[in-house]
Amino acid sequence: MRPSGPPPPRLNCSVTPCSVEEVLVFGGEFYDGNPVNTQVFSELHRFHVSTQEWTRIDAVNPPPPRCSHQAVLYRGHVYVFGGEFCTGDKFHHYRDLWKLDLSTWHWEEVKARGGPSARSGHRMAVWRNHLVLFGGFYEAFKETQWFNDLYLFSFAHQTWRKVELPVTAAVPPARSGCQIALWEDTLFVHGGYLKRKNATRSEARVHRDSWAINLATMLASLG
Repeated sequence: MRPSGPPPPRLNCSVTPCSVEEVLVFGGEFYDGNPVNTQVFSELHRFHVSTQEWTRIDAVNPPPPRCSHQAVLYRGHVYVFGGEFCTGDKFHHYRDLWKLDLSTWHWEEVKARGGPSARSGHRMAVWRNHLVLFGGFYEAFKETQWFNDLYLFSFAHQTWRKVELPVTAAVPPARSGCQIALWEDTLFVHGGYLKRKNATRSEARVHRDSWAINLATMLASLG
């Protein structure tokens, strides 16, 4: 750890409150319109609320640089999933899950099977003892996918579960860049972005809809 000024300019980083006094900033990208100048970060910065000071954390074994990932806090650990690496000559999506121990500043990749496919622009939240993940998108060469799938990661068992709803269930259309929130057992989803491509053109859509699902009721019905 060493005192520093604010992190260099960036977007699509994660900002995670880890106590009433501290906020962590991880990853992100710098883009000024010129692909040659693009940078993708794996730095970890801590902001001290009371002193209004920044500290750069030299964490052990950090994940590869990324942006448009998501991060959540659970019992002294920050969990990071997915994201993308995008420069002038390289682009790929991640599907890895990492956790950062806030007592040691040591990163560890969580090797859990059955998790979400590679993506960015997804959203995550913590519900009870689960990480909840929804949506996102994937792009590689001519292949583009947008997701409306829902996953739960058990912190206790370190395992993923894809939520398989009945085919007759009403579900949100696929999207990335939406916002989600949890109130007690209910997950709310609002807005987001989707682009459909065909042989002749592409069509972009910005969602304005809102959805809600009671996670406790849902899991009880699925068994």
